[in-house]
Amino acid sequence: MPLLLITYDLRAETKRPPIVSEIKAIYPSHCKICDSSYVVETNDTPDQAHGKIDHLFDGNDWRAIFRLRPGDCWQGWIEEGAAAWLNPRLCP
Repeated sequence: MPLLLITYDLRAETKRPPIVSEIKAIYPSHCKICDSSYVVETNDTPDQAHGKIDHLFDGNDWRAIFRLRPGDCWQGWIEEGAAAWLNPRLCP
């Protein structure tokens, strides 16, 4: 299944719903990469995903959604469970 990277930077907070629990509810198959970065399995396009989660953010928050495809590679240091979830899906 296709993957999306959802990443965000919360700016000056005013009022917002629980972002993390909402992302997990919308996308049950997910992997937390960092505090504000998640990879999710979905057939949604980045535009569709943005439409589903845009209400979670204040107007001044930064957010971006990227499509990841099998064969794309990553490099870095993340929690072992996250790497175990991500590797077979992205770098088979």
